[in-house]
Amino acid sequence: MTIKRVFLFLLFLIIMLTAFPLLADSPLIYIGSELWANFEAIAVEGDYLYAGFPYGVGVFDISDSLDCFLAGIYYLGENVSEIAIQGNKLYAAAGNNGLAIYDKTDPENLILEGELNLMDEVITVDVQGDYAYLGGRISGLHVVDVSSPSTPGRVGFLTVTGGVNDIIADGDFCYILRGLGGLSVVEITDPFTPAFRGSYSSSTFLREGV
Repeated sequence: MTIKRVFLFLLFLIIMLTAFPLLADSPLIYIGSELWANFEAIAVEGDYLYAGFPYGVGVFDISDSLDCFLAGIYYLGENVSEIAIQGNKLYAAAGNNGLAIYDKTDPENLILEGELNLMDEVITVDVQGDYAYLGGRISGLHVVDVSSPSTPGRVGFLTVTGGVNDIIADGDFCYILRGLGGLSVVEITDPFTPAFRGSYSSSTFLREGV
């Protein structure tokens, strides 16, 4: 009986490898890892990976894929659910703390440059030029002038019923994913007066864009 089971297993394995060649020749190759928990978001630039976690931002040195390691951790006391990078600045969506801006000139020594409490639970952020576009779980879209990182200030706002799951700023428009609320298109030609320009209803939950 044991020999028969071994034979059947080998036969099954041969059939699977023949039917699904990707299993025999997978393009995925393990090259390294670092033990960590509760990543909420990541952004990669050069030799570093920046991760949002329930209490702040972690920085990993990934220059050697076989020996990646935690190079620094920065506590904000709130959940960082998304990170955006532009130039030498890192922008963190920091929950009830709002927006946090770090200088990352030295990736292993982030410097907190500015913060802005928006009286909303900020869960997503995207940056374009001098403006950061933040999504609040309660209120909607917040437009923040970040031209002076040490003193960011909100210049525009748009109520989005049901809150925001993700925001993508691209040119003159901002695309807002609203979970079961679908997709909203907002014109941001004038960041001071964002305006709805279109919408799409979805039967599935729209959580994150690219």
